[in-house]
Order: sequence, then structure tokens, then C-alpha cells
Amino acid sequence: MQSTGLMSVKSSAFRWTANLTARTFRFRIILLLVALFCCQGVLPAYGVEAAKEAAADSLYARRSSWPMTLCDSRQRYEQWWRRRTDGLGMGPWYLTSSPPKQLKDAGKGGLAQWIDLQEKNKDGKPRWQRRLDLIDGVIHHDLSNHGISTQRVLPVKTTEPSPAEAGQCQDPVEIDLKNLPLILQVRTITSDRAKKITAWVGAQNGLELWLNGKRVFANHQLGNGLQPKADLAQVTLDLKKGDNQLIMRLVGTRWEGFYFSIVPRKRIYPDPFFKLLEEMQRDFPVETARLRADVQEELLRAWFRSSDDIQLAKILADKSKEHLKRALPASGEDRLSILELYAHSAHYKKATKDLSRINLTALRRTVRHLAKTHPGKYAASDELLRQIEMYEGRLKELRRRIGPDDTSAAREIEKILDFQRRILLDNPLLDFDEMLVIKRKPLGEPRRAKAPNRGMGEFLGVPQQSSWQLDRIRQPYGWDNEIA
Repeated sequence: MQSTGLMSVKSSAFRWTANLTARTFRFRIILLLVALFCCQGVLPAYGVEAAKEAAADSLYARRSSWPMTLCDSRQRYEQWWRRRTDGLGMGPWYLTSSPPKQLKDAGKGGLAQWIDLQEKNKDGKPRWQRRLDLIDGVIHHDLSNHGISTQRVLPVKTTEPSPAEAGQCQDPVEIDLKNLPLILQVRTITSDRAKKITAWVGAQNGLELWLNGKRVFANHQLGNGLQPKADLAQVTLDLKKGDNQLIMRLVGTRWEGFYFSIVPRKRIYPDPFFKLLEEMQRDFPVETARLRADVQEELLRAWFRSSDDIQLAKILADKSKEHLKRALPASGEDRLSILELYAHSAHYKKATKDLSRINLTALRRTVRHLAKTHPGKYAASDELLRQIEMYEGRLKELRRRIGPDDTSAAREIEKILDFQRRILLDNPLLDFDEMLVIKRKPLGEPRRAKAPNRGMGEFLGVPQQSSWQLDRIRQPYGWDNEIA
């Protein structure tokens, strides 16, 4: 009996231990599932970020010269972009703010037949502007490209689709457009086969889309009337094989912007274009910095996405010809030659600017003053004065030699400027070791090309520095700050 009772106790203990082990195992599985569920928005983000970093590194092609590096990196980025657009040929937008009466009054039909991209206004100027800077996947705030806010007009008489039909309007509605501002944009989408694609659109006020003569979307109160936003609606575009004409009609706005993309934003951003430029500026700082200063960012991204070199070649040629004595190739004729000449021009511009910043007379007075006021900390003043005297003689020769083809003169000028900078920063009064920097999360879209109103201050919690000079902070509290 004792043996039987002992075995019963051992069996019960074994079952209790087994149940505890099973429960512990199940509990651990539950904890693991909860952890994965809670981190599902974080882990993929790190994976996507790592993938983007790897993509950016693979897109940058370091070559022996800046022109070859730029061309090869641009070709890699273009292939990256074409994979996201599934090989579709996305032609540039053609824009007009003064459409003929037939286009303004067009309703259910006949819109496409009135579009003539070669048409001219009464003053003889082209009615349609070819806008390579209006790239996909970017919120464009000001189509006039002059940065001036204009009056925002909302439509008064509208007949809108029901909320269920707001995303796609196959049976177009009528609206009285005669008294409303209107912008028309036209582009060509080339496809190697018939297929359906999704477009993400946004607008400040109303928007219509026409594909191959048929209106496929209409919402005249799509935006809030203040500024355009991305992804306000999704539209299905039924493409045919070959060229497809897409017309966008912005309603109730004079000059403000829109959003259009056939690629979802999560597949575009973070865009490796910016990482690519940073890598290029690290290896070729002078040429890349000059390029980013001379060419609008959207236009440069458009050139990276497509093989249309002509407009960029014209811009670079115009920026270079005033500093170069030799003849420039015809636009688009020899891309590498234009880029090489532009690189020479960039170095020449920087050398000219650096030369204007050198003031050895003032530098000599600075050295003497610091030696007099801080004799213990500034003992090497005699040697510095001898170097200043030597550089004064070199500057006279450098002013005669400086030119687009003399790279050695540019290097010597940069050396003298660095010498001047080191002396000024060696001031004993500049003896602090640390600087407090605050990192702040901006309001709204972090990659804001420009402010739609009066400066960027309102998005960063600082005064708005603009022509209005608004010296007050509109929102002094409630910011997400971090000591960097």
C-alpha cells in the first residue's frame, strides 16, 4: 500500500510538472507572439531602411572622374525607378493656365480633341509649358514656380459623386467651370501592353482625370482648399498598348499644386536619390555642390529618372559658357564633354569666390591684435606674419593665372583660404568645448521643398524669415525636441 501510494504521489507530481512545463511553454509562445505583434511596425521598418541603404550604396557608381560618376550613377537610378514604374514610359507634364474656351467648357466629351501642344497664345508665346520639374511622387505646391501665394477659390456650384463613388467616377458629373480658375496638364504614358494600373492623386481643391478621351475620375472638392496633399484618392487607369494620353484638370485653383504617382509612397521614400547625391558630394564636393546650386532639385531628380538629357544639358551649358572661352558642344550632342566643361567651370567659380573672401591685410591686423592681447597663448605670431607676407606675393600671381583650365591655381587659393580660416578660429576667446544642439520634429511633411506661405519658420518653431520679417514664433510650445 505504501508503495502504491508513493507511486501515486510521484505520478501526480510528474503530471503537475509536465502541465507546468507545457503551460510555461505556451506562455512563452504567447509572449513571443505578443512581442512580434507589437513590433510589427518597427521590425519591417528597420528591414526597409536597411534595404534602402543597400540600394543607395549599390546605385552610386564611383568612377575616375565626376562626369563619368554622374552618368553611371544616373543610369543605375533610372533602372531602379523603371522597376518601380513597371517599365512604363512616363512622359513629362505639359501645363497651361490659359486654356482655350473649348477646353474650359468641355464636359462629358471632346476634351482631348481640343489639345494642341504646339498652340500659341495671342501674344505668340507657347500656350503649353513643358515642365520636367513636375515629377511623380512629390507634392507640388506652386505650379507657377514663382513662390507667391495666390487667392484660393472654392467651387460654389457642384454635383459630386456619392462617398462610395468618390474614389472612381465612371459616369462623370457636370460642374459649372466658366467662372472658376482652371489648370490643365497633359502627359503621355507609354505601355508595352494593355494593363490596369493604380494612380494616387491629390489636389488643393478639385481634380479631374481623363484617359484617352474618357473622363475616369472627378472630385471637385478633393482637397481642403488650403494646400495639396498626397494620396487623397486612388484611381484605376486602364491603359492600352502604346501611347496613352492622360489629362489632369485642376478645378477651383489659380496656380497652386497637386500630387500624382503610380508608385505608392512606401516604395519611393526614403528616396535613394538623396543618399546618392551625398555620396557624390563626399567624393566630388566642388562639382556636386555647384550642380545642386544651379539645378532645381525636382528637375535634377527628373533627369535621374529619365534619359532626357537635353534640358539639363542646356542648363549646364548656360551656366558654364560665361566662364569658359572655348566653344560648348551643341545641347545633347556630347553629354560627357558638357559635364567636363561644367566641372571646370565649377572649380573656376569656387576659386573666384574663395579669392574674394581672402583679406590678408585684415588677417595681419588680427594676428597682431591677438598677439598683443593674448601674449601667452599666441606666441607663434611672428611665423604667421611671415606666412602672410609670402601669401601676399602669391596672390598677385594667382589673380593673373586663375582660369577654368588652371586647376593648380584653384588649389593654391583654397590652401590660402584654409590658412586664413585656421588663424581666425585659433582665437583664444573661442575656448568652448561643447555646443548644445536640439533636434526637433517639424510639422507636417519633413521634406518640404519650400513653404507655401511666408517662410519655413512656422514648421520649425522659429521666427519666419521672409520678406515679411515676422519676428514672433507662432507656436512656442508643444514641440517634440531631443538633445542631439
